[in-house]
Order: sequence, then structure tokens, then C-alpha cells
Amino acid sequence: MRRREFITLLGGAVAAWPLAARAQQAERLRRVGFLFAGTLALRPQAQEFWRRLHELGYIEGKNVVIEVREARGKIEELPKLAYELVSTRTDVLVPVTTPGVAAAKNATQSIPIVMAIVADPLGAGFVKNLGRPEANITGPSYTISPDIVSKRMELFKEMLPERSVIGILWSANNRLTADLIPVAERAGRSLDTPTLSLSFEGPADLKAGLERALAARVNAILVMADPATFDHRREIIDFSLANRIPTFHAFPEETNDGALAAYGQV
Repeated sequence: MRRREFITLLGGAVAAWPLAARAQQAERLRRVGFLFAGTLALRPQAQEFWRRLHELGYIEGKNVVIEVREARGKIEELPKLAYELVSTRTDVLVPVTTPGVAAAKNATQSIPIVMAIVADPLGAGFVKNLGRPEANITGPSYTISPDIVSKRMELFKEMLPERSVIGILWSANNRLTADLIPVAERAGRSLDTPTLSLSFEGPADLKAGLERALAARVNAILVMADPATFDHRREIIDFSLANRIPTFHAFPEETNDGALAAYGQV
């Protein structure tokens, strides 16, 4: 249950439908409810999802309808959006990230849920067993390894040995990320590099977090993976370039947009 690539998980949502259901696709429209904590349009991989649907014989408007709900980084909106999707009588729900799956789980116990990018489905109580999940939730898990966080710090220091203070930008609303902050701090100590926690409460608080980095004379910023930091990567990268403070991210799309580097699972 290891993540290979974001869109592979979403393609798996379609492949998970029973063969008999696919054979009957001409009889009625199938509905996929897509629940995203961030913004779907900001993920380039989303286009691959539509392409894979087409390969499997599903054409939007002809035999499948895609219902999309985006929280745009406002996690508190997810429960309401999940109930909206359930009310559309979707055949399957595809919630992305742990908060999205939690909202979908609370909204329905009968509609099949195929989770994507969830780090610890067992610990979160989504499944009873990774091999036999039971209930109405299935899908792969995405493990954010502490080793990867340490490696990011090491690579960052190797690339910029003269940078003396590394800020760690992370969302205080993300429990899994919070557990990894001490890992990054320990890595900083082992590299003889001070770190500064730059937590923020939500997208509206992100600018304040970045301004704290500037006030504290942070030399570089490690950006922790989170729906808010990904969807608002343009704001982070613009700040980085304007103030000559390099940033290190988790996803390759962020380097395409101008970040110094990224390192993570693929």
C-alpha cells in the first residue's frame, strides 16, 4: 500500500469498480465524487486522471459524471463538502489526504470510498487491517517517512552550506506534519544548523508565517508537504525569489514553479 504516484491512486479508484458495474456502464451514468482538501486545478496530474478514465471507456457526460468539491486549503469546509457529494448519489467517493477521508467516512458508511494520499489509514481508524480493510474504505497509503524529512535537511545543507538558519514552514492543522517537525529539528542539530519553526494556522495565516521568516533573518526555508503549502506554492515561491530566501519542497511541480529544489516519494 505504498504511493507510487498521485494519479496512480486516482486511476486505481476507477479500476477498483466491479467488472460487472463497468459492463453495465452504458445503462446509466456513473458518478465519481472527488473530494479535495486543496484545489484540484492546481495539480497537473489531474489531467492524467481524466485520460485514464477515457482509456477505461468512461467519457464525462456520456457514461460518467465527475462531481468535484474543493476545500481550497480550508480543512473545516471538508465535512460540508463531503455531505454535498453524498447527496449527489455518487457511486464512489475519492477523497484526497487524511482530512478528506475523515470527512467522507463521517458522511457515509455505504458508498465505496477509495482514499488517496493518506499516510496512516490504520492509525487514523479508516481501516481495521491494511490487507483486509473491511467496511466501505479501501485504497493505498502514502507514508511520509521521517528519513525523507532528514534527507531533505541534509540535501538542503549540502546545496547551501553557507546558509546558517533554516526555517521550517508547516501547517499547525496537519497532525502528521506536526509529528515530523522534531525530526527536522534533530536533523538541523546534527548538521550544526539552527532551525526556526514557522507554523501557520491556515491559508490566511501563511503570509504572516513567511513574514516571521523575514523578521528572524532566516536564510532558507524547508516547506513541509501540506495541501495549503502546495496550493499556495506560488505565494511561497514569489516570497522566496523576492527576498532571496531559497525554499526546498516535497513535490516536483514546486520546482517547476521556481522553487530551488524538491525531494520526496514518487
